[in-house]
Amino acid sequence: LKLASQMPLENTAVQQMVFMFLSNLALSHDCKGVIQKSNFLQNFLSLTLPKGGNKHLSNLTILWLKLLLNISFGEDGQQMILRLDGCLDLLTEMSKYKHKSSPSIPLLIFHNICFSPANKPKILANEKVISVLAACLESENQNAQRIGAAALWALIHNYQKAKTTLKNPSIKRRVDEAYSLAKKTFSNSEETPLNAYYLKCLENLVQLLNSS
Repeated sequence: LKLASQMPLENTAVQQMVFMFLSNLALSHDCKGVIQKSNFLQNFLSLTLPKGGNKHLSNLTILWLKLLLNISFGEDGQQMILRLDGCLDLLTEMSKYKHKSSPSIPLLIFHNICFSPANKPKILANEKVISVLAACLESENQNAQRIGAAALWALIHNYQKAKTTLKNPSIKRRVDEAYSLAKKTFSNSEETPLNAYYLKCLENLVQLLNSS
């Protein structure tokens, strides 16, 4: 942890190896506990976003995002991420930038943390996150569409307050339009497992948003 937080930027090979090691360790419940107690994750909040015309996230930022993604696979890790004050806003900003090898990691982190019942009120209270997830439904990227739909379904599942918030006309319109388009686009011959899951997410969203 000390090595990762103090690594000079020019030592990229060692830096990458250390973060890969941490990312693997982060899949363990006990190791997540050690990471949390060390306050190491606070270093994520110190990352700087690209400036000017640069639309690409740095390699260090991607290493951090991959670490957070692995942490977010368990509910304990999902709550760790939400305890980082300002983390949701930073992830929202990062979701606007590009990276060839990992274009959807911030969205995947949002997707995972939406499954934690303890996190749902905090996510719902953050309009930026909800806007990002809703905008995914209109994305040209199919992966982003699926992630957004699945995250919104996870957020609304067994959570009445989310249903009320997501009935916002703008969000409901996007859900309805995405579902209508998906039904037309994915004929039986094109219904791959991923497309079928996307349709299932949208179908459930439509039903939940239309129920009282």
